[in-house]
Amino acid sequence: MTGTSGGIGGAIFDILAPRFDKIYRIGRSFGDAGKGGRGSRGEGKNGQGSVPGGSKACEETACETVDVRCDLNDPDDVEKAVAAIKESRVDLLVNCAGTAYYGVSDTIGSDRIREMVDVNLTAPMVLASALMPRIKRARGAVVFISSILARKESSTHAAVYGATKKALSFYAASLFEEMRKHDVRVITICPDMTDTGLYRNADFTVGGEPDNTLDPSEVAEALRFALDGRPGMCVTEITLRPQKNQIQKKMR
Repeated sequence: MTGTSGGIGGAIFDILAPRFDKIYRIGRSFGDAGKGGRGSRGEGKNGQGSVPGGSKACEETACETVDVRCDLNDPDDVEKAVAAIKESRVDLLVNCAGTAYYGVSDTIGSDRIREMVDVNLTAPMVLASALMPRIKRARGAVVFISSILARKESSTHAAVYGATKKALSFYAASLFEEMRKHDVRVITICPDMTDTGLYRNADFTVGGEPDNTLDPSEVAEALRFALDGRPGMCVTEITLRPQKNQIQKKMR
């Protein structure tokens, strides 16, 4: 699983912990996975350590957490992460790490473009492709956390980020068609504004009222619903939106 340092990934980690004996967390930093965390970007230098527990959810279950340090911007790091886990049984792969930079396109430099493509698109595709033989063997599932922008035709101030998420959703839909005959489920969740650290690089943040934003735990509950469907029925995509659309400008 990627993106467990907080936000949506932390909330998903908490719902998965009671279901599995072992969870591999892939990222640069891990923090305290949990529903209240903020930010969800997998990063870091390669290394591996086994941590009994890792969050309150793990402490209350028999789940073992194995942390695989990996910079998702670095192709060599991603390959090393795959090598660290590909001999294990893989029932579920959750691609939750994401990074975003906002602004009109000519203000987004090449380094930031490459970072968004690597973290949001390339790394999830490489992980899914490399681990698919194990997932097929387990008749497991692959989860992609995409974005509401994948459902839109354009977006000012988020053109590159939106392009990576639209491509990710296309890949996920295609992967389902390829793998459905192998009883592999592919689930894509497209959240709208969610109260996480994704907007740390923006000049805006989520609205101040509960109906202006989603909570990370609500995205995690949507995944729980999808995972709990009967065998033979796959929820391929879920779109989640707050009732109202409002953002707040950050103070300069």
